[in-house]
Amino acid sequence: MAGSTLPPGCNASDIPGNRPEDEKWDEILENFWNGKYCSDEQFEQFCKAGLDSALIDIVDEAIEYGMDLGREEQRMIEEENRFYAQYESRIGDWND
Repeated sequence: MAGSTLPPGCNASDIPGNRPEDEKWDEILENFWNGKYCSDEQFEQFCKAGLDSALIDIVDEAIEYGMDLGREEQRMIEEENRFYAQYESRIGDWND
């Protein structure tokens, strides 16, 4: 007969990652990454558990990532414009 490897009085739900709030947090993150949003009740539960700051950090990271992409896109557009300006200048020199 196989016994539990947990200490006496300890349940699987006592282990971080197996707690009910961890499962809810995983659900929220999964919904967030799949473009779904959590209900107000779910968000309130996470605020009470102190997990709202983690969600805010994730959103901040996503915003910063989006801004980085935007800056990179702008840099590429400017580089492309410089290239075409030089190209037009050289073509103009050949036509003179």
